[in-house]
Amino acid sequence: MKKAMALLAVLVGVAGIQAHDGAAELARLASNQQILAQYQEAEALYQRAIEIWERGGRPAVDWALSLGNLGSLYRLRGEFAKAEAYYRQGLAMIEQLLPANDVRRVRLLLGLGRVHLAAGSLRQARDAIEEALRTCGDSTKDFASAADAMGGIVQAEGAYGEAEVWFRRALALRERTLGPRHPETAEARASLGFVLRIRGDLASAEQQYRIALDDLRASRGEEHPLVGALINNLGQIQQERGEWKKAIKSYEAAVARWRKALGPENPYVASGLVNLSFIYQGRKQYGRAEALLNEALAIEQKYYPPGHPRIAMTLNNLASLAVAQRRYSAAEQLLAQSLEMLQAALRSDHPDIGLVSANLGEVYRVMKDHERAALFYLKGLRILEVAWGADDPRLVPKLERYAALLREMEEYADAEAAQVKVTRIRVRQALR
Repeated sequence: MKKAMALLAVLVGVAGIQAHDGAAELARLASNQQILAQYQEAEALYQRAIEIWERGGRPAVDWALSLGNLGSLYRLRGEFAKAEAYYRQGLAMIEQLLPANDVRRVRLLLGLGRVHLAAGSLRQARDAIEEALRTCGDSTKDFASAADAMGGIVQAEGAYGEAEVWFRRALALRERTLGPRHPETAEARASLGFVLRIRGDLASAEQQYRIALDDLRASRGEEHPLVGALINNLGQIQQERGEWKKAIKSYEAAVARWRKALGPENPYVASGLVNLSFIYQGRKQYGRAEALLNEALAIEQKYYPPGHPRIAMTLNNLASLAVAQRRYSAAEQLLAQSLEMLQAALRSDHPDIGLVSANLGEVYRVMKDHERAALFYLKGLRILEVAWGADDPRLVPKLERYAALLREMEEYADAEAAQVKVTRIRVRQALR
């Protein structure tokens, strides 16, 4: 920070540099600091540049773009209302200065869409990204960014196959225009890897993650939060493979980077804490798992608006922990609250709604409330079979428990049909 402020003083004091040019130079330096994850330094430089522009009183493109860059800083911090305000101010200014199809307007629209996505406002996010896609024209680089952003939208909506198509398109465009090892290409690889993991292709996901991690380490440095994100994502693959010691090490390394770069109460930190809780729950260290989940929930409730899907899924995770401890009434309340939030925020066929519905069905099964159990299980499984695919191995434990419920209800034909689905999935996985 001292270095940045000393440089600022030198720049402002250099004779012969006009105010506008001085502000633009400060903004350029701020952008470099932002790329290196020196966020406090970047914020100070942007603010100083904006003060200079404000004194001049004449709108400028660099001023508008700097407002957007400040918005991206606040988005990373989880300050979504503040981020949105900066993006909207930048858009209003740039629309006075440039034609509607100028690609610099696209960059502000993309930023605004990402803020809405992070805040859980999927409809508003889609509107902004779709407008950006329409505005891109022949600018391949910006179209790649818009394609990556649209992939994030449809992934959040639960359309994982469509998300993969968008991410592959973004990656191909960035490889062609920027080169295969460019840091923005690495970011596209990370996006693709994430949806591949969700779809169960762990080997391909890991391959994309490791290439991206090597490239970002080389270009951004070991302590960059995006490096932390990729280490975290590799931890998820390690966890799914049962390599829990490696996964713990990965999650802790990611959280340490995020705490240092973004602050101790950042939503990224919360996601790492949730991932760690899964490990400790699996090891039956329930007290430690619950403490991590409660810490994550406190962070999420501070930064996200009420009813945000991230909050809902942390409540679902707390419910899973309660089930493991046979606290079924507590689990029922948490899952009902989670499901209500998700139904208000997401499409009715979103896989998270399917997952929580099936989990609630299992709670009612062990509570011997068979009618409600069957209702929620059936709803959840129908959603998940469409969202994940009928042959997804993640369906197996849910189908087996559903079959057990049907046998308890003496619905033997339906129970046998569910068990046949389990057998089919296992055979097809073995053949692969």
